[in-house]
Amino acid sequence: MSTTTIPNSGAPNQGELFADPRPPLPAANWSRTSRLAAHAIRESAPTLRARVLDYVASRGVHGATNDEIVAGVGMLLQSVCARTNELWAVGLIRDSGRTRASRSGRSARVWEVCP
Repeated sequence: MSTTTIPNSGAPNQGELFADPRPPLPAANWSRTSRLAAHAIRESAPTLRARVLDYVASRGVHGATNDEIVAGVGMLLQSVCARTNELWAVGLIRDSGRTRASRSGRSARVWEVCP
């Protein structure tokens, strides 16, 4: 088994043996500010993801839009959007193929928990 080294540390990369169960660092575009924001939320992101997933699951076949999740869990829209994108990326929620009107009157994707 080969191991890689963490740059500038000389330490073996334990990621191959002990994979981080969290989704990748949530940095939208990898700009400096995006990376800083991602590091700031790194510890709370799993809890926030769980809250979003629990809410979507509680809605059953009805599912939930990002706006509905905001109202249901009391998070900011940008946090909900980031968490739903992360949950979708790892296959825990999916686009139901349905839409509902958001508070602005625009069509919003309805998320549902994957079976």
